[in-house]
Amino acid sequence: MSGFVTGVQLRPEAKPPPVMERIIYLPAPATPPPERLTVTATAFSSTRDQTDSTPCIGAAGENLCLLYNRYGIRSLAVSRDLRGVLPRRTFVRIDGRVYRVTDTMHPRWRNRIDLWFPSRGEAKWFGKRTVEVEILERGSR
Repeated sequence: MSGFVTGVQLRPEAKPPPVMERIIYLPAPATPPPERLTVTATAFSSTRDQTDSTPCIGAAGENLCLLYNRYGIRSLAVSRDLRGVLPRRTFVRIDGRVYRVTDTMHPRWRNRIDLWFPSRGEAKWFGKRTVEVEILERGSR
């Protein structure tokens, strides 16, 4: 069916109009920078003299020692004013280590997190300091 372009017959000497192709390069969608916040951090470990008779069980019922020994997940507790920003099961990075929010702290604390360490020596070495928390993946509220 030569001579027909979209239902219109062209004269034999006429050529179809040139097709103007325009290539538009769009920038790749920008991934937002990770959300960060600065808080005061303290440290604790699972020892009987710091807890009750079940030192590995956090206040929310999760076994902190099992999470670390089986899955390599370190735990942290957040002050109650941070629960909206850092809900349970949120993964964060602090000083190059990944932690998961597993608990909340006593209501008296504000803008604070409590990091779990596998040994008392590590917890004492960490002490109390100001840290930057990078939110990796939000948990359920």
